[in-house]
Formats: sequence, C-alpha cells, structure tokens
Amino acid sequence: MSLRDDFSARCLLPALSTHDETVAGWLRDRLSDLGLSSRTDRLANLILTLPGEPDRSSVMVSAYMD
Repeated sequence: MSLRDDFSARCLLPALSTHDETVAGWLRDRLSDLGLSSRTDRLANLILTLPGEPDRSSVMVSAYMD
C-alpha cells in the first residue's frame, strides 16, 4: 500500500473529536502490517516506540487522529 493509498483510506474513516476509535484501530492494524507494535494508554492515546541509537537523543512526535 502506498502513502497515497494510506492517506486516501484514512480520509474515508469517520473520526469526530474524542470519538476516534475507528482511526486508532485502523492505525494499529496498519502499523502491525508494517511489523510495528503499538499500545494504547488509559487515555486512549496510541503509542508507537521505535528503537534508536543508544548514544543519540530521544525524539517524541505527536499527532491528532481525528
């Protein structure tokens, strides 16, 4: 699936603010398809951690799903 296909598929999903479970499920499935594991915290945030270089600084990126 290309980035364009992913973007188009995501745009077709309903995602009202505070009701983005459908998008979170789609993202979890897509990440899993890519061989990446994710988790959801108690506030329903979808969290993905990628391994990095131990001698480099960590970077945190956040984005809205709705």
